[in-house]
Amino acid sequence: MACRLLVLSGFAIVGLLVLACEATTYTVGDLAGWDTSADLYSWPENKHFHVGDSLLFQYSQYHSVNQVDENGYRNCNASNAILRSSNGNTSVRLTTPGEKYFICGVLSHCLGGMNLQINVLQKKNAAPPPSPPARLSPPARLSPPARPSPPARLSPPATSSQPQSPGLAYLDQGLLPFGNGSVRGLKMWHLILVFGCCIGGFVLVSF
Repeated sequence: MACRLLVLSGFAIVGLLVLACEATTYTVGDLAGWDTSADLYSWPENKHFHVGDSLLFQYSQYHSVNQVDENGYRNCNASNAILRSSNGNTSVRLTTPGEKYFICGVLSHCLGGMNLQINVLQKKNAAPPPSPPARLSPPARLSPPARPSPPARLSPPATSSQPQSPGLAYLDQGLLPFGNGSVRGLKMWHLILVFGCCIGGFVLVSF
């Protein structure tokens, strides 16, 4: 009886060792780690996660890991997180199949790309599962505010292309040219006209 129990115990230990050897630990983000610089949307591609595997999150003190549901993933909301950790080296064991969602607890970091969606399959020796559902689009990233357009510059006033005659220039200044090339005021012309009229009248009277 004791020998039979010993044999059964040996088989159990061997089975556990086999399962342990089959389990895989994935470092999230590879060398970049759990960080905004990592391409976490593309990271799960060509990877097959199974029940029993583990995710290792390595990050700085400015980040955190939050396992959330689909709604929390879509809205970068960790208020109802299933799991929270901020120790910088978080290992999450995958115990059930299905879609799993993880985000950083800092909203701007989550919107900046720190969000992860994976599909966990049954154990490797189990029957092949159905095709996984389509992956969700990551939360929309923040875009910088648009810069205001500079005000339109005013055009300079149009200038006349035709030169102004000297006579018009003098008239604009209220002056007229005189015989000797000098410029006199209009009052001088008035006096000359009055004097000429007086002489003309005197000549007519004398005749």
